Amino acid sequence: MKRFEFNLQSVLVLRQREEKKAQEVYARELLGRQQARDLLAQVEAELDRERAILSESARISCSASKLMQARRSYEKLSERRDACAKAMSEAERRANSALAQMLMRRQQRRIVDTYYDKRRAEYNSDLMKTEQKESDELASRGSLGVLQNNNCPV
Repeated sequence: MKRFEFNLQSVLVLRQREEKKAQEVYARELLGRQQARDLLAQVEAELDRERAILSESARISCSASKLMQARRSYEKLSERRDACAKAMSEAERRANSALAQMLMRRQQRRIVDTYYDKRRAEYNSDLMKTEQKESDELASRGSLGVLQNNNCPV
């Protein structure tokens, strides 16, 4: 019997490549999301410190110019935090999109894998049937030869 050939091997290879690429994109997006999250946490910590400085400045009745300077610094950090939050949200959206893409690619590859497994099982079954048939034929020839040798008057 001829050897097993999978007629969709090139499709399987393509699906595997696409899945691997989607996994790499997802990994990059996860890293980007983590970096955005870290930056947001850092800016929020700076904002908390600036808020404490502003409160302390107001409490100790420092000069109006120093109070205004602390207020402007706080507002700039607040704007930066808003920009970081927006970037974090965008990074989260990209990571979710990459995850969906990766899962879709995995499903497409698994469909081809399932078809491969089915074809391979059919081939193995046919191979076993052929081998059994050949074995049965050899056994029947062997027993015919023994019977013919026993019936021959010598």
